[in-house]
Amino acid sequence: MPPSITSWVRLEPRARDADLAAGAEARLHDPLWLLARQWQLGELSGADAGSAITARTRLDVAAVDGLRAAGASWSTFDPARTPLEIALADPIATLDRRARDGRMLWAMLPPAAAALFLSKYPLAVDAAALDAAARRYAAVMAGRVPDGDAVAGEIAPILAAGDFPATFGLDAASIASVSATCRAWLARRSTSQGTWRSDQLAYAFEARAGSTRLVAPRHDGGTVTWTDVDALPLDATPPMPAAPIVSTALPSHVRYRGAPARRYWDLEDGAVIWPAVTAGPGDVGRLLMIELGLTFADDWLVVPIELRTGSVARVLSHVVTDTFGVRQLVSPTTDLDGPNAAWHFCELARDASLPGPLVLIAPTVSALVGPVVDAIDFASDAVANVLWAIDRTILGEDGVGRAPPSAAPLAPAAGSTLVYTLGPDISATCHPYRLHTGAMGLELALAAIPGQPLVARAELPPTIAIGALPQRAARLQRRATLVRASDGSYHLVVRHDVIDIAPPSLPALAFDQVQTA
Repeated sequence: MPPSITSWVRLEPRARDADLAAGAEARLHDPLWLLARQWQLGELSGADAGSAITARTRLDVAAVDGLRAAGASWSTFDPARTPLEIALADPIATLDRRARDGRMLWAMLPPAAAALFLSKYPLAVDAAALDAAARRYAAVMAGRVPDGDAVAGEIAPILAAGDFPATFGLDAASIASVSATCRAWLARRSTSQGTWRSDQLAYAFEARAGSTRLVAPRHDGGTVTWTDVDALPLDATPPMPAAPIVSTALPSHVRYRGAPARRYWDLEDGAVIWPAVTAGPGDVGRLLMIELGLTFADDWLVVPIELRTGSVARVLSHVVTDTFGVRQLVSPTTDLDGPNAAWHFCELARDASLPGPLVLIAPTVSALVGPVVDAIDFASDAVANVLWAIDRTILGEDGVGRAPPSAAPLAPAAGSTLVYTLGPDISATCHPYRLHTGAMGLELALAAIPGQPLVARAELPPTIAIGALPQRAARLQRRATLVRASDGSYHLVVRHDVIDIAPPSLPALAFDQVQTA
């Protein structure tokens, strides 16, 4: 016989087709035969494991009772009355806010006390410093409502020491009730916490809950979630003790729209067609999702636990009892995989000295977001080697955003056909930032255009950290937001947002131009 060469070929299961329908359909020609084999092998006897029927969870819960800007002193914070969106948003000192706060106090007080406050703190307006739209607003509100800022600045220290004195002018029988009403008004009135960092274009704050300090070094705005804060040990401030809670509930399977049927003979509703999911040979994420949904979906259980909003909970133990009476202690992932475990879903990243796991129920609510009242575009100009801040929307004293005023064109001199412009011809709505070395290292500082004064606006940060802005063009905007607290009160605040935009048209930094009239 002629000689032969024997070779071995390694066989590996590898998907070479983007369509996974054939394998995911799991077609059966004789399902009854498979059911009989399960009965013969004892898979239907239920002797391998039982179903979870109860879950007992022990927790320590501490309410968030303090809030401060980074490095400042703690201020009292009640998450039941004030969502974090209200506490973080800085109020804007406009005529509209002064009138709105005064009108709210005037409506809360009895008629005699309201008249007294109106006579003591009438809303005074300097009409010469307002534009036409704001002057019309001032003509209606001036003298008709109390000035909210003036009232708060005078009565806050008085009420901190006790009720109003008899010399204030109130009726003796109404001093206690009016004092309580004014304290409630001060609590509802938005006050600045100083958490907005203009040089970082982000919020930076710390919250206190029990022996835990929740640190958010950079929050871009909007709803505060567990991903925004890290847990650190509290400083020397005495902590509030945590309250123990024991919860017993019935575990249920995690379900979602289009989840595979849990029973073998159930019919799928067609919301999600698993066989129609396509994946290439290297699409590991999609393949893992299909395997999790089809194979291990029933291994996930959820246990409802009702906790107060605005609190930090530490899970002490979680014991599950099955149908056979077997009790199983469910350990956290860090006990199984070590402190460097990658799976920390809904769990706060914490310092090694703090026991865990820690879960934050952030005191946030849904909000109605209104129109943009102030907006500035930031765009880099490589030709001029500056960062331009371009005004898009200006907040008026009446609380309404409006387009920035445009500079009037330069009129030609009499009898001349040429117009000479000395220095750069840059609109007053464009403000340059130059790179220099400052307190934060490399930073962008607001500069003056040659031949023009330095523009000082409250909305323009004097300095910006070099890493605060995204790589492409960005817009710093403030939007009027109506937030409803859990106690039913409404708060109107203005919050900051930084969003990416398409690169705007930049001004030409040309000097000593000659234009034809």
